[in-house]
Amino acid sequence: MSLRASPARWAKRLGLSLLVLLASWIAFVCLHDEALDPGFNDFYFKNQNHIPDDQNAAIGLMGLSAPIGADFMEHGRVVARAWREPGDKSKRIDPVGKLEFVGRPEELKCWVDPQAYANDSNCASDARLTTLLRENSTLVARYRQIHQLPYFYGFHQNGQLLIELNRLIVADIRLNLREGRVNEAYKKWNNNQRFLLRAIGADGTWVEKAILHVSLGLSLSVAAPLLQAAPKLATEHYEGLLELLNPLALSGYNPEGIMRAEYMLYDPLFGSPASLKLWVHPNFIRNRFYRFAHDFLRASRRPHSDLYSDIEILRRKHLLGWNPDYLQDPLNTVFVRSILGGQVVAGEMLKAIHLRIAYVRLLVLRVKIAKAGIPDAKVEAFLQSAETRLRNPFTNEPMRWNSNKRVIYFDVPGNEREPHEVQL
Repeated sequence: MSLRASPARWAKRLGLSLLVLLASWIAFVCLHDEALDPGFNDFYFKNQNHIPDDQNAAIGLMGLSAPIGADFMEHGRVVARAWREPGDKSKRIDPVGKLEFVGRPEELKCWVDPQAYANDSNCASDARLTTLLRENSTLVARYRQIHQLPYFYGFHQNGQLLIELNRLIVADIRLNLREGRVNEAYKKWNNNQRFLLRAIGADGTWVEKAILHVSLGLSLSVAAPLLQAAPKLATEHYEGLLELLNPLALSGYNPEGIMRAEYMLYDPLFGSPASLKLWVHPNFIRNRFYRFAHDFLRASRRPHSDLYSDIEILRRKHLLGWNPDYLQDPLNTVFVRSILGGQVVAGEMLKAIHLRIAYVRLLVLRVKIAKAGIPDAKVEAFLQSAETRLRNPFTNEPMRWNSNKRVIYFDVPGNEREPHEVQL
């Protein structure tokens, strides 16, 4: 009898032991949180300064659509407060209406890219463009007013409006060039380009960077036409052009600031542990943000040929598949992966950024060629001898010269059918 009972007692003891282990693991999972990784606070908070609203251009940007007669900077503060608080934002942001942009995107596409839309029947005529400029004059005036503000941090509204205004400004500059008002056109471009560069170099989320990236692309689209209309700009404003024709490297987009801003969206939540449910472990989540940021920044500094494979490795490590974190804290692992999953746009966004960087390098080379008065016969040799930072970022080879078309250009490996070029 006792011999037959021994396996039963053994099984019972084993079962109890497993239950104790399971209960201990559940208690550990539910009650234990990590210490913050060394370096977390320095990375996210060391250089964070309070920016007064009246010196923050992002506040003004969010307030651009305030009704005529209203204080648009004060409206921007209302918008900023609404975004910091839960609930229906629209009722608090636009209780008395808003100032809308007048015009359709298709009316301005032909002004931004005349070659691509040369025969577009929707293209705004000179007279229609003049009307659009007049009807949007309050929005444009407000936008130019915020150019003077020294800081740019945290805009959550009016991204599409920013893009529409930049389309309109590009169209206005092209109209100035058509009418021979080169100095006026250059001044408008100078002020807007300077503002956009400052904004894109500030801390901002991927969404904010994408909106600013499009706006910066619109602004840069008119740089070559300016130089073609007035070659003297390359000599009279040489230093200024070299300052404005940026970014020449990924650092101009402030990738560290992107990582900070992506976390700061959630800091009001994870920075207040008392308000969280028992199973939410803020330090565990904060550490995963920090480790993702660290690995992303390391990958982003790699040569372009390795960049996308490294980003895929990063994605698999932090967002996909098995990870020991599932044993330590399964609920928070699933939670933080769902949050970080929003950053899978990084790979495609980085490709778009490198395309923009390469185009800006072409523009810089265009200015240098004009300034030095280099004849066509010597352009190829000039490109071969140009400094490394002005090479094609996709191949690390010099930019190329097509003497028949009189363009300097670069290819993207695997997509040679779509060369990117600048006319001399």
